[in-house]
Amino acid sequence: MLISDGEDNSSHIPHTKAEEAAQKQRVAIFPVLIPSTFTGPVSRGSERMNDFSRATGGRLVKADKIPETVQSLLSALREQWIISLVPAQAAYQEMHTLRVKSETKDIKVLAPSQMFLP
Repeated sequence: MLISDGEDNSSHIPHTKAEEAAQKQRVAIFPVLIPSTFTGPVSRGSERMNDFSRATGGRLVKADKIPETVQSLLSALREQWIISLVPAQAAYQEMHTLRVKSETKDIKVLAPSQMFLP
């Protein structure tokens, strides 16, 4: 879980490297976005946190009201399934695009957009 206002003021690495590191370690990021008085209702930081969550298979949760925030986060964590993939060929330790779809219309699938295959 990542608790943040989404704004970046002192990183030492680009956000793309942090996202890739999470994908390589198979970590789903579930950011809890705290509204910031400096950035207003929509900020680049909130968009970045949403991108992190989508890229890693997590879900962004906004901390507007604490009870609803906790319930939403617990629901997202409880509803996870783990699926393993075995590549048919050697993957040469690279990131590969991953697309997961459901034939059932009322199911929302959260999955990383890329996967590191050793």
